[in-house]
Amino acid sequence: KNRNAEIHAFEPNPKTFKRFGCQLDLNRQLKNLIIPVNLGLGDEKTKMTLTVPERSDGLASFEREYNSEPHSTYSVDVIRLDDYVFSKGLRVDFIKIDVEGFEAAVFKGAKRLLTEQGPPIFCEMVDINCEAAQVLRSYGYSICKKFSLDILWTK
Repeated sequence: KNRNAEIHAFEPNPKTFKRFGCQLDLNRQLKNLIIPVNLGLGDEKTKMTLTVPERSDGLASFEREYNSEPHSTYSVDVIRLDDYVFSKGLRVDFIKIDVEGFEAAVFKGAKRLLTEQGPPIFCEMVDINCEAAQVLRSYGYSICKKFSLDILWTK
């Protein structure tokens, strides 16, 4: 058990981020362990439009527009994971990612982290030959275990 461990949780959706903060306020143990970060991750520092369908905040996406159904849009700040990790001098032991099709951009923005530190990565991936999978393979990752659509990648 690492008492110095931290979880840096990135959430670009302002509504979901607020709910997440409320949940942390209810649990002091988690509040001391989890650092919520109200930013998106990608392959460059920029602003992007996040589209959130009314039917589910969990389907929020930088890629999809959801024009045929009720939705909200937010302009959110996006950064590279490399910039965040190395500016803070962090050692990353594990990555869990759920970015609704934006994985390739996130992995490209984490190239230094993934090549130098090589943490295991757990993510949903419908197609193991998609661009995100190709990016991970180019960094020396391979599939360690599949759980339906969820995949554990390791070096």
